[in-house]
Parts: sequence; structure tokens; C-alpha cells
Amino acid sequence: MNYFLSFLFFIFCLFSCSPYKMRSYVPNQGQMPLLEQKNDLNIKISGAIIGNKNENFSTNFIEKNIITNFNTEINYSPIQYLGLNMSYFHSRESYLNNNVSAGGKIHVGDFSIGTYKKINSKKNNDVLLEFYAGGGIGLVHNYYAQGGWLDARFSKIFFQPNLHLFLKKHTTLSVGYRNSLLLYQSLISFNDLPRDEAEHFNEIVHQRPYVLHEFIVRAAIRYKYGDFFITSSSIMNSNEEMGRSDSFFLGTTLQLNTLLKKNKE
Repeated sequence: MNYFLSFLFFIFCLFSCSPYKMRSYVPNQGQMPLLEQKNDLNIKISGAIIGNKNENFSTNFIEKNIITNFNTEINYSPIQYLGLNMSYFHSRESYLNNNVSAGGKIHVGDFSIGTYKKINSKKNNDVLLEFYAGGGIGLVHNYYAQGGWLDARFSKIFFQPNLHLFLKKHTTLSVGYRNSLLLYQSLISFNDLPRDEAEHFNEIVHQRPYVLHEFIVRAAIRYKYGDFFITSSSIMNSNEEMGRSDSFFLGTTLQLNTLLKKNKE
């Protein structure tokens, strides 16, 4: 439990210092299936709501910024050492400044296939190694205070190795690295856009694909039919133009194969 609490404090400090800005990409939860054997079937649901509010009653100034993340994932192992994964990610950011609103949202669907290997140890902690590769598609929609809006579609391919350490007292600590290649394919806009926004999106559509390096950390408390977890995803080579570089999730995993076995008994 001490490992888990220390991890929570680290993630809180990391995320509380992160910039909140929707633009052309937001990292999702990544894919950490945690499959261990044939016929394992996991469903993960996670999300977060983060916001801040500034008010000055003497000047009637109000400023709000709210971020919501939602991620759902299905993992299945049809044969030993083979894993299949599908995920959907949605993030929304809204900004209000004295009744002037702006914001954006992103939808991303991913699919991957890969392998896993669990190393059991009688003396030390068990270790689970994973390697997955796949692709996905996404849509970014931004709206602006001037009244205009913009849609940008992209596709991506990626690979992601993961390391999971099963500690005593039902705690799991995980780290992952995700290398993604993003290609923006189309751009649709309506009405006038801020000049810097128009220039940014025109550039990413017409320039070479983007390579992103994402670092994912996860901590979980296991129970009989799954776990409760906290995850943080960060783009290590992000810049101001790409937008928000961190995502934060609280969620749960349900091991359906374990639950179905109990019902049959």
C-alpha cells in the first residue's frame, strides 16, 4: 500500500503542473492489457474530470477550465502468448472567460496485436512482459471564441512494450513506452479561425508525419476479479504547438473469464 500511495502522490504532482490545452492531439491511456494466459478476457473502463475556477466578485470576472477524459478497452488472449486489444478514447476541454467560451474534443480508436510472457518467481516479485503493435484513427474538433470551428482527422501506427511488477499485498506497478507515428489527412474549418490555429493545422496536414514518444505509468490494487488503477500518459517530446501533453485516468479492470468461471461453478 505504501508503494501505491507514493505513486499517487507522484502522479498528482506531475499532473497538477501540466498545461491544459486542447489542440491537435491528446495522449490516451495506452494499451496495457495485463493478459497472463489463454482465454483471458479483460474489460477496462476509466476516466477523470479535472478543472479549475477563478472568480473576482469585485470585477465580475469568472474563468473556468474543465477537462474530462474517458477510456474503454477490451483485451483478449485466444491462444497462449497472443493478445488482441481494442480501445476507444474521448477527451473534452472547455474554457469559459466571462461568457466567452472555447474548447475542443478528440476521439481516438486503437487496435493492437502482440505477445506477453509472465515470469513467476518464488522468492521475488512476479514480472509480466508485453509487446504490442497496432494502429488507430482519430478526430480532433476545436471551437473558438470568434465563432469558428475546425475538424482534423488523423491515422497512426504504434508499438508499445510494457513492464508489470506484481508486488505483495495485491499491488501492481507498471511502466510502458509508446512510439507513435501520426499522419494528419484532412482538415475542415468553418468561419474565421485564430491566425496561429489556422497556420498550425495547415502545417501538420501538409508536413511530414509526427513521431511521438509517450511514457505511461500505472499503479493498481488487485482483487479477485480484476483491479482498481490509476494511470498517467505523457508525451515526452511534446511542444506548445501540439497542445496538452498529459492525460490522467482512474478506472477499474474486470476479468470476465474469472467471473464466468465462478458463475458456472
